[in-house]
Amino acid sequence: MLVSVNETALLATLLEIQHAMKTSRAALSVRCGATNGDVLLHEGDDYIGTPVNVAARLCDLAPGGAVYVTRELSEFRPEWSAIAEISPLEIKGFDEPLDVVAIEFSVLVGEAHACPICGIPLDPSVATTSARDAIGALVLFCSESCHDTWVRRPRLTPEEQGSLRSPLMGS
Repeated sequence: MLVSVNETALLATLLEIQHAMKTSRAALSVRCGATNGDVLLHEGDDYIGTPVNVAARLCDLAPGGAVYVTRELSEFRPEWSAIAEISPLEIKGFDEPLDVVAIEFSVLVGEAHACPICGIPLDPSVATTSARDAIGALVLFCSESCHDTWVRRPRLTPEEQGSLRSPLMGS
């Protein structure tokens, strides 16, 4: 269970988990379900409430490798994601079907670049921000946080830069 006060960050995290599972050697398939709303912290380490129950039910219904979210929550999806329409779903414990969508990575146009921090595949049309590295190559980022991490990364000293051991590390 993940809890967040930032919906976009939560959805980005769920998609990053899916990306990590698809690109790893592990034979794991993760199902994700999410919604938003008010919950209660119970005994300091657990959350309770209708949103928790809805998210758990969506997780149960999602196929492996999918992220199911309520339509209201999908409005907060990251720029580099897309909505895949699915029909309203019958959710155990609810009288009416819920309007649910799957979120996934956007289809990229042209050459794909991986965010250097998390590896999310991007193109200039879906990147949150961009920069140029030491040799002038375009670097795309999925979030301001990844950009900030890249900017604050440790740098090689001038003596280390361009050596045979680390030709362009830090660029």
